[in-house]
Amino acid sequence: MMKEENSERILDPNYKSMEDADDETQGGLSIRPQTFDEYIGQSELIENLRIYTGAAKNRNESLDHVLLYGPPGLGKTTLAQIIANEMGTKAHVITGPSIARPGELASVLSALGPGDVLFIDEIHRLPRVVEEVLYSAMEDYTLAIVIGRDEDARTLNLTLPPFTLVGATTRVGSLSSPLRDRFGIISHLNYYEPEELFVVPVTRDELFISSEEGYNSIEIYKQENKLVINAQSEAAFFDGVQFTVEIEGEIAQEDVEIIWMTIGGNTEYVEGNDRIIAEIKISDNDELICDTKINFAKKAIDAIEDVLERNGM
Repeated sequence: MMKEENSERILDPNYKSMEDADDETQGGLSIRPQTFDEYIGQSELIENLRIYTGAAKNRNESLDHVLLYGPPGLGKTTLAQIIANEMGTKAHVITGPSIARPGELASVLSALGPGDVLFIDEIHRLPRVVEEVLYSAMEDYTLAIVIGRDEDARTLNLTLPPFTLVGATTRVGSLSSPLRDRFGIISHLNYYEPEELFVVPVTRDELFISSEEGYNSIEIYKQENKLVINAQSEAAFFDGVQFTVEIEGEIAQEDVEIIWMTIGGNTEYVEGNDRIIAEIKISDNDELICDTKINFAKKAIDAIEDVLERNGM
């Protein structure tokens, strides 16, 4: 779980690229943790990654390729960005289904700088013909490009700078052996323990404002220089989310707005179309410092999509 401002990947059904800096901040606050120290949970994995990245930096080499697998919504995307930050390089993000042809992957690989991190989400969905391009890139940092056809075809070998591939998958068993064997670091992400979900202690005396909608609730606690937002649900598919918002001025209840809406954005109650998204807006000195949406059904939606995908639907 994250220490502070929540992950858009966990809370929002729409994927947000790390490269879009405007989507990575809300009111000047970072949504994702940026270092291992800021990351909460996955303690064994984090400690191993500290050792791996530290050793790579001491050798002045790129980190070995990393495969992260586990259920959706546990922070694989965030970890890829942290790895890049810890190594002092850039993160480039693509998804497996978005790369249909070898030339598209070649374009991405040729844009990498020395030591950069290439994050491929849903790597198990890479087409086989694209996957095979990765083999030489991961092993030898070379890229073979075939020019021409039939008798006129010839292969052009390009040298790539050393880079780190971070692959993420919810279905590690779907990866081919040749691809899986090329990862030097393979790590599993576990579900978070209850004590990891809410890392900032609060008391009932600090409760500032709350709102409920069906099984879901938002509670905002006011502390000395921050607001602590807890999102909880009685539903089995929501584990709880906590994030903090730093404040400077004196916040009144009218400075906080909690808006419940459906997935389609309808704020009006309609029977059979539950309002399962909470938008939290907070102003400080008349300046909007937080505008965050929490999707209470995100994990359930991911689980349904995974079942449909496994059944070819």
